[in-house]
Amino acid sequence: GAFGCDSIVITNTTLLPADSTLITLTSCNPLDTGITAQVITNQFGCDSTIITNTLLVESDSTIINLSSCNPADTGTIVNNLTGAFGCDSIVITNTTLLPGDSTLITLTSCNPLDTGITAQVITNQFGCDSIVITTTTLLPSDTTLLIQQSCSPLDTGTISQSFPNQFGCDSIVITTTTLLPSDTTLLTQQSCSPLDTGIISQSFSNQFGCDSIVVINTTLLLSDSTFVTLTSCNPLDTGITAQITSNQFGCDSVIITNTLLLESDTTFLFFESCSLSDTGTVVQNLSNQFGCDSLVVTTTSLLPSATVFLVDHSCDPTEVGISTDSLINAFGCDSIIITETILIPSDTILRFGESCNPLDTGVLIQSFTNLEGCDSIIITETLYAPLDTVFSFTSSCNPLDTGVTSATLISPEGCEFIEVTEVILDATPEFLLISDTLCSGETIMVNGTIYDESEPVGQETIQSVITGCDSLVIDIVLSFSEPEPEIALVAPACSGKTGMLIINNVRNGIPPYSLSLNGELMADNIELPFNVEGEPGAYDYTITDQLGCSNSRVVAIPEGPELALIINSPINLDAGDSLIINPISNFVPQQVTWSPANQLSCTDCLTPILTATESEAYQLRAVLEDGCEAIALVQVIVDQQTGVYAPSGFSPNGDGSNDTFTIFGEPGKLIEISRLEVYDRWGNQVFLKTNFQPNAPQEGWDGTFRGEALDPAVFVFYAQLVLANGKVTTIQGDLTLLR
Repeated sequence: GAFGCDSIVITNTTLLPADSTLITLTSCNPLDTGITAQVITNQFGCDSTIITNTLLVESDSTIINLSSCNPADTGTIVNNLTGAFGCDSIVITNTTLLPGDSTLITLTSCNPLDTGITAQVITNQFGCDSIVITTTTLLPSDTTLLIQQSCSPLDTGTISQSFPNQFGCDSIVITTTTLLPSDTTLLTQQSCSPLDTGIISQSFSNQFGCDSIVVINTTLLLSDSTFVTLTSCNPLDTGITAQITSNQFGCDSVIITNTLLLESDTTFLFFESCSLSDTGTVVQNLSNQFGCDSLVVTTTSLLPSATVFLVDHSCDPTEVGISTDSLINAFGCDSIIITETILIPSDTILRFGESCNPLDTGVLIQSFTNLEGCDSIIITETLYAPLDTVFSFTSSCNPLDTGVTSATLISPEGCEFIEVTEVILDATPEFLLISDTLCSGETIMVNGTIYDESEPVGQETIQSVITGCDSLVIDIVLSFSEPEPEIALVAPACSGKTGMLIINNVRNGIPPYSLSLNGELMADNIELPFNVEGEPGAYDYTITDQLGCSNSRVVAIPEGPELALIINSPINLDAGDSLIINPISNFVPQQVTWSPANQLSCTDCLTPILTATESEAYQLRAVLEDGCEAIALVQVIVDQQTGVYAPSGFSPNGDGSNDTFTIFGEPGKLIEISRLEVYDRWGNQVFLKTNFQPNAPQEGWDGTFRGEALDPAVFVFYAQLVLANGKVTTIQGDLTLLR
């Protein structure tokens, strides 16, 4: 099964019964007689044998003596006809000459095509031509005119309707609908607001119930605008202002005032002065010819006084300092020369040194002249350097190398010093565990080594850069996630329905999972099993676990089968026959419905028994549980020919052949003659008998009326018959009595 467990299917096959149907037929042809067997499949799919036994029916001969008014029709004629059982029946007709007569008939008709005079030749009581002249006159047709009114133009016009009148003729009703007037009222208004202007249409009902339209046209009243121009010296007063008042129409009247700025005069004067107190800008405010401000701006600039700065150097401190000399420049202003003498310093260099020899210690002063010609002094101080001790520290990965050692050494200067070295042991390395879950195909690098699905476990040691000893030991344990869904694809039960994609379980992944189909997210945190309903076709699915690891694949929901439901059609049966309708299908329906229900033994079974009484079209609707359905149609054609035969003539002359008139029928189909009536050409009933057996000449009419033999003539018969299926039918026709 779906989970890998044993799934046991036990099939128990039972034997379905086979059936046989016996059919008895008759034929006039000896080649068609005999027994035949036909094997078909019944409703259970088993052999159904139809055994047909065809019996030979004998042929008969009839001698008819007739008479005619036409000498050309006299003589003997032999006709080969079909008898009551469909076999050859030879009719020998002997015609003698008789006189003829004429009958005038007056009829009426509503159809002009039926009017006029027609002549019909029939046979009178002597068997001669009897001419029936029919004169048909035309009955009048009624015409009624109706006048109506309507508000809708669509309802107007003339409509003609035809009905039958008291004579059964056409009675024409002509309805003329005229249009009632609709009122339209035009109103004119005025408004100061452009929003109120325009045309508005309102619809009402007038005295006739028709639309009455009121059209209101609102026009715009004019608004006044006055423009005023002013001037001002003040910029704050300038600009455009608008004042709204009302004019004579009550509309806005706008006064627009434009105030222009008058120009102000400004005069600029420029002067120069050697005095700083005279410099600057002086503004005088006067009035010009427009009464506006007229400004006089006087600007006095400072003439430059020359000041020269000189710098000098001296090694003598008495000569240093600043001296000032005052002169007159080219503009007549003061010109000052300022001289600054800077002391050039003497260089003094201090040097320090050490010596292991006490004789070399002390202070040494040396005097030189520098580049500026000043003294340059070098002072060297040498200090006594006693025996020194230098401590150094190292580490080792080997415990045997640890400890403290000392040694006496000579420095490059020739002095002795003691070097003390301490070797310490490096600490125990740290341990680190890297345990992680990666998506299939991902890798990580640790200490230059790549770990993937082929190498998920390992150990890396990282040494100290300083000591070269192990400082970090890393254990790597990786697992990989690749969600692998267990997918079941369920085809639809039939074509046109949806199938199912079922995820029963997901292996090698970390829940919860999300599912995408064709790039569209279907669900987050799906619960297993998870069902997705879809049309048949290919689906590109991606399932993603909690880590974001995904697995993609293309699967396809198969197409559902085309449901086939077939019934061989048409089914031809004789009235009263029964048949099991056996549809053929490629599926097992859950529910079946036959319609209509008449003539069927059941409407909710697959193979009903049909008892044929009349032709009918049946529909079978077969449904599965999921809504799949198939429909089959079958046409049942019932042959209503009852095998009834009524002779067209008889000769009651006592020769033992055709001496009486009765109704014949095929055995097993015609049960009883419930009523037989015979009338002469004037409508007089000459024979009546009820409730007697067919195929019995002794029960029929012997050609007498009230005990007396009637002359040869043409009669009319009417018979009411009871069939084997219980149905009552009637037949009628002409009957010729011969002597």
